[in-house]
Amino acid sequence: TVSIWYSDPAEGGDGYTYVGYTAGPEMDITQDSTPIADGGNFMFNSQLVEGGSEIRTFTIANLGLVALNLTNAPKIQISGDTADFTVNQTATTSSVAPSLSTTFDITFDPASAGDKAATITIVNDDTDYGDGLLERPYVFTVTGIGLSGIKTWDGEGGSPYSWSTGANWEGDSPPGDGEAL
Repeated sequence: TVSIWYSDPAEGGDGYTYVGYTAGPEMDITQDSTPIADGGNFMFNSQLVEGGSEIRTFTIANLGLVALNLTNAPKIQISGDTADFTVNQTATTSSVAPSLSTTFDITFDPASAGDKAATITIVNDDTDYGDGLLERPYVFTVTGIGLSGIKTWDGEGGSPYSWSTGANWEGDSPPGDGEAL
């Protein structure tokens, strides 16, 4: 660990601030630039059991000064509701150079209605002494809700309006095309 001490003029020059940098690998995971903490959770949007799914790309960044190694096979492990969540790691590299990243996808495609959860485990050689947290392995949870029996507006049909199931919709104005009601 490299430590730098400096005087902060905004504090009247009397205070010192500690800045720590890890000399080893430092693993960080984000989804669309939102941090996913070790021990944290990422919630997918609710999906229809009948044909709904969502794919999200997660990024593993190495903020350290030496290569970060993903040391297990498969690199991204999943447990829990594996019928509802799948991992695509074909683009995931085993070694991530300093300041670079690699990605993996998780698909939420619920097989049945209800609350769903899976645990994602990434075994690595993160030394992570910069912030005092050892993220080895890096573990987080993904969750989602499977919906069933939801009628959606198909944007076509009878009088006054039709559900995709064929029943009539009643009200002053129809919902947007494909919108759940």
